[in-house]
Amino acid sequence: MIDPAQAHAPSPLPPVEAIERFLVDLAKPARILVAVSGGSDSLGLLFLLQRCAATCKTPVDLLAVTIDHALRPQSAVEAREVSRICQSLAIRHITDRWEGVKPASGLSAAAREARYDRLCRVALTEQASLIVTGHTLDDQIETVLMRAGRPGSEGSIGLAGMAPSVLVNRSIWLHRPLLSARRQAIRDCLSTAGIGWIEDPSNTDPRFERARIRAGLTLDDEAVRGHIAQISKASAMREGLSMAAAHLFEQHLTLHRGVAAELFTDMLQADEAVWMHALSALTSVIGGRSYGPSRDSLARLADFLATGRPGRMTVGRVVFDRRRDRLYLVRESRNLPELAIAAGGTVAWDGRFSLENVNDGEVVIRPCPADRAAASAAFPTLPGSLALQAYRSLPDIIPQEMAANGRTWVRPLLAPYDRFLPQFDLKLAVSLAKQAGLDEFPPSPLNVFMRKT
Repeated sequence: MIDPAQAHAPSPLPPVEAIERFLVDLAKPARILVAVSGGSDSLGLLFLLQRCAATCKTPVDLLAVTIDHALRPQSAVEAREVSRICQSLAIRHITDRWEGVKPASGLSAAAREARYDRLCRVALTEQASLIVTGHTLDDQIETVLMRAGRPGSEGSIGLAGMAPSVLVNRSIWLHRPLLSARRQAIRDCLSTAGIGWIEDPSNTDPRFERARIRAGLTLDDEAVRGHIAQISKASAMREGLSMAAAHLFEQHLTLHRGVAAELFTDMLQADEAVWMHALSALTSVIGGRSYGPSRDSLARLADFLATGRPGRMTVGRVVFDRRRDRLYLVRESRNLPELAIAAGGTVAWDGRFSLENVNDGEVVIRPCPADRAAASAAFPTLPGSLALQAYRSLPDIIPQEMAANGRTWVRPLLAPYDRFLPQFDLKLAVSLAKQAGLDEFPPSPLNVFMRKT
């Protein structure tokens, strides 16, 4: 049921207004890579960008890119149709095909990963300012409803939905200019212009969760305003938590060589939601995982910390060691990998380090040995047992002479943020990157991330 107070919530933006706001906020001149599948949302985005840029005399260069996943026989034909439409609009178009053997399971997730990798590669090659996609308000509502239907979702940060902007692969920003506009309004713009679109059969295939949600969804004006209000509230909550967590880290956190965290337990006097959000993000970084611990695991951690007593527990591959006035986090010592890197190769080791082999021969990366003297030298301010555990979580490069000659390049990773960094978490990610001694994130080409509607 919609809260009566939500009757005054903002309405969806007309698509033209959404695009005009985006263009006003965009640093110019700009080259915009538009991801175009051929569906109404992405074609509408491309058409409206061209029309509004011409009307406003905005200096932008549009490049349309279609990722052909080669998952359906007709996909190549559809890509050619997109190319034809782009030619009629005098917009340059590139098709990038996902070749090779496809995974037998997790195909949707693999296709999504491939799509973003290929979009990033083309964007960097073409020196694009940013990538834009045609996600709509309808997509946003469906996403939130899917997340809300999962166990333990109440109060989850996932109810904030998709972020309007996301930094992908730590290299280029992706923005969703139509996230506040309705799909039907976009289709109306295309129909008026005499532009057709391709219907993706997966959108109505009941095997897919989103298709099932969409089929049972009635979105009249009142319902849409209610959803906008709820998503806006969840978005503000998530961004507020991340900013407060970043401030908490600035006051209480010391990160040792990116593998051991030291926190003053005074931080536990802050709002529990804030320090739990902070510890969830920090657990992902120290544990080398792109996702935080489960809600049940975080609840057990909160119970452990609430006792105020010294002790240890493990959550998300991370050992929490509480001492008198300190809380330490280190990667647990089990399941640390040993990997070979061929000459010229790059690997992510344990989700915590990127290693590039610039030698002529193969190198092997394994955990550092249990050497107490070396551990004390590497972590002189940590208690002995924690210094040893932290040292053992560092990558050791074999043969040693290759590492000694500086011929294997090592960079710490921020597992929850290096692949996808939503704008909600930017302040928090920046705080952790500084602690880890990493370069700053590329600035967004937008002067503001998102206007209030």
